[in-house]
Amino acid sequence: MKILSKYKDYYDYLSDIYGVDPLLVLDRREFDVIPSCDNEFIKLYICGYIIELYCKDGKFYCGDKLWQFDSPNKPIHSYKYSKSELKKLVYIEDEKYGSYSRRFEGTYIDPRIRIDHEEFNNKYDCPILLQGPYKDFHKYPILSELDIASFIPPEDMFKTISNWLSNKITIKENHIDNRSNNEKILSNGFDIKTSFRSNIKL
Repeated sequence: MKILSKYKDYYDYLSDIYGVDPLLVLDRREFDVIPSCDNEFIKLYICGYIIELYCKDGKFYCGDKLWQFDSPNKPIHSYKYSKSELKKLVYIEDEKYGSYSRRFEGTYIDPRIRIDHEEFNNKYDCPILLQGPYKDFHKYPILSELDIASFIPPEDMFKTISNWLSNKITIKENHIDNRSNNEKILSNGFDIKTSFRSNIKL
């Protein structure tokens, strides 16, 4: 994956290890700063998955680190997950406890990585989105500032973004053009009546 960026993120160094594929381009040159969100909950959308974070005193918390803000009378659950790639990090619910959606600081938040059924990454055509406390979206936030490297290893992040970019290319290549010949002619700036008239003189 080739990365075009004005900043370095925590998974960038892997381009030198895995090699640069010129067809897979992650263009982060236009990016948004992380909005002010102290004592607020935000959502991170990574390639079709949701990660919920809590900001407290300028630091971000997600996953198991959220339990410190939970009620001390509730049990801390252990999670089973694979670290091979991000899509396999969606937590498996333990039948003993049921849903993991819990109340933190008076708000319900889910510490699991979950599938984004609304597909915001595809809608915004951006593999990394942050939804601030006012529900506004910010493209390409600097993930190293969110302190999620221990939650999602750099290898998983790099591979997941690469796969997302690769899938976008595959979708474009497999797109079937259902336009009529006349529609194709008009879309390229030609005129149906005059552009293709014969110049042969009788």
